[in-house]
Amino acid sequence: MVCATSIACSSGAGSHSGPTTRRPVARRVYAPAPATTAPTAPAPTPLPSPVVAPGPRILSYSIGAVVVHPGQTLAGTIRTTPDVTHVALHVFGLSVPMRKTGAGVFSLSWTVPDLPPLFRRTYTLTAVAVDARGATARQSVRVMVQ
Repeated sequence: MVCATSIACSSGAGSHSGPTTRRPVARRVYAPAPATTAPTAPAPTPLPSPVVAPGPRILSYSIGAVVVHPGQTLAGTIRTTPDVTHVALHVFGLSVPMRKTGAGVFSLSWTVPDLPPLFRRTYTLTAVAVDARGATARQSVRVMVQ
């Protein structure tokens, strides 16, 4: 019997004493794993940016006169981007809808009411254009009532 580590060895049939013979022990050598490169995945395809409509815009407006008198008709036209669904003219707490006459074209003809002298002054008319999403654009002009 050969013992690898002790002077006294025992076996099932008896024991043995004496010099030991060392048997070479196989050692495992751990080397680093070979460098492997992971397969490179293709670069992700960027998602297209959502197209956001710029919203409604008032491109131009024209008004018959900036100085009006009671009983006189005030006429005006507003040109907008085609996405505008309606335009209203706001003045002194009132909202007057403008009539759509074409794609992006709205017009108004309004008779100035008879006003007492106290109310004959300069007013700011604000046109509010609204698109189907509810986004708005505003443009103001001053009109004097004499």
